[in-house]
Amino acid sequence: MNWNSKSVIGGDSTRFITAFCDSHPTFVSLLKSHIPDINPKDFKVCALLKLDYHTKEIAHMTNCSLRSIEARKYRIRKRLGIPSNANLTLYLMELESGLDKDKKLADCIDH
Repeated sequence: MNWNSKSVIGGDSTRFITAFCDSHPTFVSLLKSHIPDINPKDFKVCALLKLDYHTKEIAHMTNCSLRSIEARKYRIRKRLGIPSNANLTLYLMELESGLDKDKKLADCIDH
């Protein structure tokens, strides 16, 4: 799937989420184990961060303000229990690595 297509990412959330879940089942399972009641908008932000999109790109693709994406990232970080100085994108990318949470956090802390 072409993840760069705004029609896939910014348009129909259900289509994007379905395609992402099919492509990344382990990540989805692990994310849902950490945040069982994750809502579709938070899930979409996590998925786009996992795909290495930047906050500004996510805001543009989802037709949301930069501030709303930053707030969403803050809430996701809080629900995952990771500190504000940890890189959420790196943490989500390493979710599938099998490392324990402390090791993942150590790798993601901004120095």
